[in-house]
Parts: sequence; structure tokens; C-alpha cells
Amino acid sequence: MKFFVKVKTNSNRILVEKKDAKRLLVSVNKPPAKNQANRVLIEALAEYFDVAVSRIKIISGQKTKNKIIEIND
Repeated sequence: MKFFVKVKTNSNRILVEKKDAKRLLVSVNKPPAKNQANRVLIEALAEYFDVAVSRIKIISGQKTKNKIIEIND
């Protein structure tokens, strides 16, 4: 499954909000420096979808707020 994710960094809490069937807004409590926000993003999505972290991959947008995420079956 692929999802379009917008990431809000430096938030007070970690939160996953579903906008529609394929779009999510994820707030993370880390800055984008040194890939910190991406790591927290993947952990938050793994918890939200109840899957292993290893099944989630950032396909596009490694260094931007708008990302395409793939969750492998």
C-alpha cells in the first residue's frame, strides 16, 4: 500500500491523522536534521498500522515534508 504523507516536525507530540484513504498528516516531535524526523515518522506509522518497522519504506521525499510511504505486505 502507498500513502501520501505530510510531516509536521518539531511538534509537541507524535500524532497520525488520516485525511482520506491515501493521505496522512503526521506530527513528529523531532527536527528534520540527521534523519531524526524520518525515523520517528516510520515508528509512528508502524504503531498506527500495527506493522513491523521493517515493512515501512520512504519511496519519495526523503528530505522534504511531503513523502510517499510504502507499507509492504
